[in-house]
Amino acid sequence: MSTTPPALDERAPDSEIVDSPLVGALSSPRAYRIAIALTLALVIALGAAVLGGSGSDGPAGRLGGDFPAFYGAGRMVLEGDGANLYDVQAQATAQGDMMGGTTDEFVYNPYPPHFAALFVPLAALSYRLSYLVWVVALVSMVALALRLLRPHIRVIDRAYFPVVVATVTFWPLLRGIIGGQNTALTMVLVVGSWSALRQGRDVLAGALLAGLTYKPQFAGPLIALVLLVEVGRHRRWGIVGGLAGAGAALWGLGALANGWDWVWSWPKAVGSYPSVVAQNDAANELSFVGVARSIWGYNSPVALTIGGLLALAALIGLTSLWWRRGALPDRLDRLNVSALATTLAVLVLLPPHSMFYDSGLALIGLWWLADRATAAHGWRGDLAAGRPAVWMVAVVWAWGFVHLLAATGAVTPLLAMIVVVAGIVGWQAWQNASAATVSQNAR
Repeated sequence: MSTTPPALDERAPDSEIVDSPLVGALSSPRAYRIAIALTLALVIALGAAVLGGSGSDGPAGRLGGDFPAFYGAGRMVLEGDGANLYDVQAQATAQGDMMGGTTDEFVYNPYPPHFAALFVPLAALSYRLSYLVWVVALVSMVALALRLLRPHIRVIDRAYFPVVVATVTFWPLLRGIIGGQNTALTMVLVVGSWSALRQGRDVLAGALLAGLTYKPQFAGPLIALVLLVEVGRHRRWGIVGGLAGAGAALWGLGALANGWDWVWSWPKAVGSYPSVVAQNDAANELSFVGVARSIWGYNSPVALTIGGLLALAALIGLTSLWWRRGALPDRLDRLNVSALATTLAVLVLLPPHSMFYDSGLALIGLWWLADRATAAHGWRGDLAAGRPAVWMVAVVWAWGFVHLLAATGAVTPLLAMIVVVAGIVGWQAWQNASAATVSQNAR
């Protein structure tokens, strides 16, 4: 009879679980009152921002941050000007009325044409109404991602509403939502594909992974890992079918928007965009390569070497974790929450370009770590079962606001949080894989 403990990132039977101070704090009436108050404050602030001003002009500057780029791209496709989707002057003209009637200021849209097609329905609305709809959609995506995790992370299950509010109000993620950015979309696509893989819904998983290609720097490594392990090792060909089918549909959508050859013309048109961002917005860069460039210069051989080596080490570690977990025959063992949390955090560090608001993806790792406090046999035993778990969540949440100091330095403090979360969760995922392998061999 095996004495190997159960995998730590799967919910234990209720008889083996005791409520921790963290679960008690987040599920308390006081926590719900605070969550409701924060929600009302955000709703009032959003309403005031939308109702005040015109176009993208707001009391606190441009309403929507980067959203004018998405709205303008949708408008261009709607008006039949999709062939010029990546022309600088055409984008400026499409956004002109949002920018006070001038084309001197605009926000460049680098995303693929099928992403622009997503905003065609929103472009039929006024700018401010479409922005409101998009913000509500982004918050709903965060809520859906966490809803998919409720059966697997007890702290989310027991305190769903406060956890959703805490996640949304994590400053980098909140700033991304206010700016109309798409971190929430990335989160729900990755979590959704993971959930579909766990349930054996391989075609759906492949389709969701194809949807992630709107952000190729994240889609590339994740799709490669899924193909390597789940298709290459376990012959789950439905994933390939979902990828191919949804990929063809997205190509067709992009073709309608921008022309049949967009797969080749789009990368060429936006090829210099990451370098412009890296040089003009260096303090907000979050990837290893991006941070290294912000320190030593964009074209610095030292930056490319150090950043590249760190990214390569992270990729090797993530690949090793996936391959090790892939040795397990049961997909429920392979695709557990620690593997998902590790992947989300590491994906932020890998590409040449990722931004501070992408750090919201690492919060899944934070909630998984916090969940160790709910199990009597959990992570670090009594330490995590005590008050330190409460402080861990509080400190990480508060750490998000430290990013406001990034403008005074070359490196965002969020990098340390991402590395720590990725390292701890990744190590736990590796240990869990080892325990599961020993348990499997003992049967």
